[in-house]
Amino acid sequence: MEKTIVLGLQPIDDPTLRQGSIVTPNWSDAPNPPTEEDPSVVVLHVIRFHDGQADDEMVKYQNGASPVATEQGLNISGWFGVEGTVVGDGRPWHQARFNAFPSKKAFMEVVFDPDRLVAQKEHRETAIADTYTMILRPRFDQIFESVHR
Repeated sequence: MEKTIVLGLQPIDDPTLRQGSIVTPNWSDAPNPPTEEDPSVVVLHVIRFHDGQADDEMVKYQNGASPVATEQGLNISGWFGVEGTVVGDGRPWHQARFNAFPSKKAFMEVVFDPDRLVAQKEHRETAIADTYTMILRPRFDQIFESVHR
């Protein structure tokens, strides 16, 4: 249980909502579409921000990372503010973000993209004090539908 994290969450706005439309990508057109060997993934980021300018720096990072992520088929399933930690190791968290990709290969293309890496170094590392990331392959993914009804 010492590695378990259970959080109380509430939905928050994501860039999809700020753009005024919710678009579910057609993953068959993605450069790395889902296959039987490499099905879709949901990447869970649990984040604690630095105090201060974290919001501005994170937006700058997102602006730098979103072109390659969108090209690879990113679909924001849901972003959540943390109301509290029910079970954990004592670290405080601010957000949990569920980002869906058509395949693990698509996500890894984003991870190693040179422009995204520059944005990470300049802005993400400045914004984030701590993060925990897991790559999930859920059998049932209803997050997007439950958040965007």
